[in-house]
Amino acid sequence: MTSLIIVILRKFDRNREALLRRPCRRILDCRDASMNKPKAPSWRHHYVPKFHLNGFTKADGELYVFDKELNRLKPRSVSPTSHFFEPHRNTVTHPGIDPDVVERYYGQYDSTVAGVFQRLREDPPPVVDLRIIQDLKCYISVLFWRLPESDKYLDGILPKLGFDKLGIRLVHPETREEMKWPEFEQIVLRDPDFRKGIRFLSVPLATFDLFVQQYDAVNWGLYRAPPGMSGNPHICSDNPIVFERLADAFEFKCHMAFPANSDCLVFYSPIGKRPDRLDQDVRLDLDCVLFRQAHRYVCGPDGSYLESLAKLCAAEGAALTIEQQKERLFKRFRELSEAYPAPSS
Repeated sequence: MTSLIIVILRKFDRNREALLRRPCRRILDCRDASMNKPKAPSWRHHYVPKFHLNGFTKADGELYVFDKELNRLKPRSVSPTSHFFEPHRNTVTHPGIDPDVVERYYGQYDSTVAGVFQRLREDPPPVVDLRIIQDLKCYISVLFWRLPESDKYLDGILPKLGFDKLGIRLVHPETREEMKWPEFEQIVLRDPDFRKGIRFLSVPLATFDLFVQQYDAVNWGLYRAPPGMSGNPHICSDNPIVFERLADAFEFKCHMAFPANSDCLVFYSPIGKRPDRLDQDVRLDLDCVLFRQAHRYVCGPDGSYLESLAKLCAAEGAALTIEQQKERLFKRFRELSEAYPAPSS
């Protein structure tokens, strides 16, 4: 049975053309990562990409990390590579398959999308055109399924998707006819190595609506921090995107937001309205929600701000649930959209 599963894993690359007919081509726009034999298998597999974390560093390239489990700030700043990873999270263990094949797919994708984030950090920020929107949608979909926080959803989603919606076909090795084998399909869907590959190669495409329409241009906005906020740089966490309602996020039918770096926020509004500015309340509420929804680690360029946030979130937690705070955040965003509407074009 193991050998059959290996065949299916190898079929991912052969079936890329079928997957590429889906709305987002760039997710799979890379050469076969297994072509170059690795010197040694990697083990430090980041679920928040290193290029993303680089946007939250100090001038010396290091950042501060708050450990929620220990409820304290780490005593000194550290390299972005030192946290936000799981050992061997993407390592393939089946014999005969390059153990780093999935990790290198992530690495090649990261190299592509890092250029998009570099543009978001430009001053002044770029116009959010449809190409950037496509990249942001793809990145949100890949990052969501990359996070350990999302592992719990795979058990429920994979049986519903099945091979068909994942873009996979079973083909008889001699006749080349397509086969239906439900029992084997369920075995493969439960295989840990299969999940590591499919979590990147197909699940984002099968679960998120990645089509981009002309009207999307008015739904996305970049917001730079005003000069007075220089002492409160935005943060990143091990759960770095705030969704208004997760159930509606897959079809982009709810508000969502995340800091692209320590002074630039990305906001999405599904209602065709967004403000041309954000106030301090929205920015602080977003940082609080990011801190509260983090599983363990929160980081940023200012250690004192992280400690202040920890105290504020402890106080907020006594009065508001995290869902109530998210509701307050996006309610204020909608109010600002009415008071200070951004130009429609």
